[in-house]
Amino acid sequence: MPVEILKSIIRSGDAPIGTVIYGPPGTGKTTLAHLFAKGLLCENFLEDVCGECESCLLLADYFSGSFWHMKSMTAPGLTGNSLKKYLISLITVL
Repeated sequence: MPVEILKSIIRSGDAPIGTVIYGPPGTGKTTLAHLFAKGLLCENFLEDVCGECESCLLLADYFSGSFWHMKSMTAPGLTGNSLKKYLISLITVL
């Protein structure tokens, strides 16, 4: 279900400035974030990424550590108000 929602956002062209993906460890949050970024940046996205456009090739470099547009952040141990304060502090930095 989350994948279909994110594909719908990508197809609409109305993506938010930032997206918070949360859940317990080991549930695929990072993988989902990477797939979402690939879909947003793919120049030929229909139902999936093309894997051939310049953006897809650049994102492939992300996995080797040379892609700088995407930042993965974690907030271990933060919940409730402390998590909200942490996220707000990130927004002011961005």
